Amino acid sequence: MKKHPILVIFLILFGLALFFLFLLAGLAFFGASAAPSFLRAPIAIVKIEGSIYNSDDTLEDLQEHLEDDEVKVVVLRLDSPGGAVGPSQEIYEHVKKLRAADKKVVVSMGTVAASGAYYIAAAADKIVANSGTITGSIGVIMETYGV
Repeated sequence: MKKHPILVIFLILFGLALFFLFLLAGLAFFGASAAPSFLRAPIAIVKIEGSIYNSDDTLEDLQEHLEDDEVKVVVLRLDSPGGAVGPSQEIYEHVKKLRAADKKVVVSMGTVAASGAYYIAAAADKIVANSGTITGSIGVIMETYGV
């Protein structure tokens, strides 16, 4: 009986395709926890949204990730026009602590990351912004009355 090499190659490729299809379906069905450890990234995400007038929750989250040896990368998702100087400085200093502990910090800027949010971003290892992100404007606004 004569074997057809094209048919054999086709069956091998078809079998491999089915194998990977079932592998992906299994991962999707059982969730990310079933994925091998090298496929699970130890990444934490911290969102800073709205005006920055209180840093307590953000500092708590950052401290938790600082103490967690599993976390290797912290992504800060900034979508803020800024806010008060004190809370922005506290968050900035905590980001520096993360970097000192050999954790990578990546900032992802949303619609706006200005003033205090931009200041926080300056402490990160890497900053990623959309082309439409409004960013910059580190400075002080001084209001006075004119007579």
